[in-house]
Amino acid sequence: NADKSNQYLANDMLLKLLHIADSEKLDSEIILKVEIIENWTSRYFVA
Repeated sequence: NADKSNQYLANDMLLKLLHIADSEKLDSEIILKVEIIENWTSRYFVA
């Protein structure tokens, strides 16, 4: 069960991923678009 106080918006997730990519721990080429993140999270929360 997820802690509902730790919810991220899709844009927040994207910004966090981009920050990680800036530190060269993640390849920025594989980061998804915000629309894809929104679709993924909406399907996750419905299930």
